[in-house]
Amino acid sequence: GIVAPTGLFDPVGLAAKATDARLKYFRESELKHGRVAMLASLGFVVGEKFHPLFNGAIDEPSYIAFQATPLQKLWPFVL
Repeated sequence: GIVAPTGLFDPVGLAAKATDARLKYFRESELKHGRVAMLASLGFVVGEKFHPLFNGAIDEPSYIAFQATPLQKLWPFVL
């Protein structure tokens, strides 16, 4: 984006090759993905207090409940 002290921030030089319409598309998609990320973080916080699965019988924080699942042994192979 364009900020006051530095001007156009484009360290890789992608804006020089793109059209104005393409730059507007990139800005719009950045806003959209940022909003989705904010909703996801809100869902994580709300999920700590409200559990729609298992009839609400999960009384542990999500990081502990996740570690108690059978998929815990799968993640070292994925990462």
